[in-house]
Amino acid sequence: MDLEPVFSLTTSTWVTHIWWSSWGNHSATGTGNFRGNLGNGTFSLGHGTVRLSHPRKFVEIDGYSYPYFTHALLIGVNGSVNNWVFHTRCDCWTR
Repeated sequence: MDLEPVFSLTTSTWVTHIWWSSWGNHSATGTGNFRGNLGNGTFSLGHGTVRLSHPRKFVEIDGYSYPYFTHALLIGVNGSVNNWVFHTRCDCWTR
């Protein structure tokens, strides 16, 4: 499966240069650079980890089934001091 190197979280938040270290039927984990845009330019939110979980259903593409995840856990570091964690519901899958 060809996984995308950019993972969109919202229309104004995304992860670039993402490397998926694992991708299975129950969860997926990747690391990359979190970016954002609030209308006044793009800014860095730091390096972090994305963990997708709680697949609700599967999507069939080219005869293969891929999980459709409903939860995302985001763990990031912005500089050496500011750590952050964000847990949200999502409709996530990537091919």
